[in-house]
Amino acid sequence: MVIKVILLSFWRNAINRGEVSLPAIALEIVLGARDSDIVKVRNKITSADLFTDALFGGFENRYIGSNAETIGRNFLSNIDTSVATTNQVSAAVNSLPIVV
Repeated sequence: MVIKVILLSFWRNAINRGEVSLPAIALEIVLGARDSDIVKVRNKITSADLFTDALFGGFENRYIGSNAETIGRNFLSNIDTSVATTNQVSAAVNSLPIVV
Protein backbone atom coordinates (compact mmCIF):
# COMPACT_ATOMS: atom_id res chain seq x y z
CA MET A 1 0.00 0.00 0.00
CA VAL A 2 2.84 2.39 0.82
CA ILE A 3 4.38 1.81 -2.61
CA LYS A 4 1.07 2.66 -4.30
CA VAL A 5 0.86 5.94 -2.38
CA ILE A 6 4.45 6.80 -3.31
CA LEU A 7 3.85 6.02 -6.99
CA LEU A 8 0.61 7.97 -7.04
CA SER A 9 2.39 10.95 -5.53
CA PHE A 10 5.24 10.62 -8.03
CA TRP A 11 2.90 10.63 -11.06
CA ARG A 12 0.69 13.41 -9.64
CA ASN A 13 3.75 15.62 -9.13
CA ALA A 14 5.02 14.86 -12.63
CA ILE A 15 1.65 15.90 -14.09
CA ASN A 16 1.51 19.06 -11.99
CA ARG A 17 4.99 20.05 -13.16
CA GLY A 18 3.97 19.43 -16.78
CA GLU A 19 6.64 16.76 -17.21
CA VAL A 20 4.32 14.03 -18.47
CA SER A 21 0.87 13.57 -19.99
CA LEU A 22 -1.87 11.22 -18.80
CA PRO A 23 -1.53 8.97 -21.88
CA ALA A 24 2.21 8.71 -21.26
CA ILE A 25 1.60 7.72 -17.64
CA ALA A 26 -0.91 5.08 -18.70
CA LEU A 27 1.61 3.62 -21.12
CA GLU A 28 4.39 3.59 -18.51
CA ILE A 29 2.16 1.88 -15.98
CA VAL A 30 1.11 -0.79 -18.49
CA LEU A 31 4.71 -1.34 -19.57
CA GLY A 32 5.66 -1.81 -15.93
CA ALA A 33 3.02 -4.47 -15.28
CA ARG A 34 4.36 -7.73 -13.87
CA ASP A 35 2.99 -11.16 -12.98
CA SER A 36 -0.76 -11.09 -12.25
CA ASP A 37 -0.97 -7.43 -13.25
CA ILE A 38 -0.14 -8.43 -16.83
CA VAL A 39 -3.15 -10.75 -16.83
CA LYS A 40 -5.38 -7.96 -15.52
CA VAL A 41 -4.14 -5.52 -18.17
CA ARG A 42 -4.69 -8.04 -20.97
CA ASN A 43 -8.17 -8.85 -19.66
CA LYS A 44 -9.09 -5.17 -19.53
CA ILE A 45 -7.81 -4.57 -23.08
CA THR A 46 -9.64 -7.63 -24.44
CA SER A 47 -12.82 -6.63 -22.59
CA ALA A 48 -12.56 -3.06 -23.91
CA ASP A 49 -12.27 -4.50 -27.43
CA LEU A 50 -15.41 -6.59 -26.84
CA PHE A 51 -17.26 -3.52 -25.57
CA THR A 52 -16.15 -1.47 -28.58
CA ASP A 53 -17.09 -4.25 -31.01
CA ALA A 54 -20.55 -4.42 -29.41
CA LEU A 55 -20.95 -0.65 -29.83
CA PHE A 56 -20.42 -0.97 -33.55
CA GLY A 57 -23.30 -3.42 -33.70
CA GLY A 58 -25.72 -0.49 -33.88
CA PHE A 59 -25.07 1.23 -30.55
CA GLU A 60 -22.27 3.61 -31.54
CA ASN A 61 -24.59 6.63 -31.47
CA ARG A 62 -25.35 5.90 -27.79
CA TYR A 63 -21.77 6.33 -26.57
CA ILE A 64 -21.97 10.07 -26.05
CA GLY A 65 -21.30 12.24 -23.03
CA SER A 66 -20.15 11.76 -19.48
CA ASN A 67 -22.79 9.14 -18.59
CA ALA A 68 -21.49 6.89 -21.36
CA GLU A 69 -17.91 7.46 -20.21
CA THR A 70 -18.89 6.50 -16.67
CA ILE A 71 -20.59 3.32 -17.90
CA GLY A 72 -17.46 2.40 -19.87
CA ARG A 73 -15.17 3.07 -16.90
CA ASN A 74 -17.40 1.12 -14.53
CA PHE A 75 -17.50 -1.78 -16.98
CA LEU A 76 -13.70 -1.96 -17.08
CA SER A 77 -13.28 -1.43 -13.34
CA ASN A 78 -15.00 -4.78 -12.76
CA ILE A 79 -12.58 -6.65 -15.05
CA ASP A 80 -9.79 -8.37 -13.17
CA THR A 81 -8.81 -12.03 -13.41
CA SER A 82 -11.00 -12.89 -16.40
CA VAL A 83 -12.26 -11.34 -19.62
CA ALA A 84 -15.78 -9.91 -19.63
CA THR A 85 -18.55 -12.33 -20.45
CA THR A 86 -21.01 -11.76 -23.27
CA ASN A 87 -23.66 -10.96 -20.65
CA GLN A 88 -21.44 -8.35 -18.99
CA VAL A 89 -20.71 -6.69 -22.33
CA SER A 90 -24.39 -6.72 -23.31
CA ALA A 91 -25.48 -5.31 -19.95
CA ALA A 92 -22.97 -2.45 -20.19
CA VAL A 93 -23.83 -1.58 -23.78
CA ASN A 94 -27.57 -1.84 -23.15
CA SER A 95 -27.26 0.51 -20.17
CA LEU A 96 -25.95 3.32 -22.38
CA PRO A 97 -28.40 6.23 -22.60
CA ILE A 98 -30.58 6.45 -25.67
CA VAL A 99 -29.87 9.69 -27.52
CA VAL A 100 -32.80 11.24 -29.34
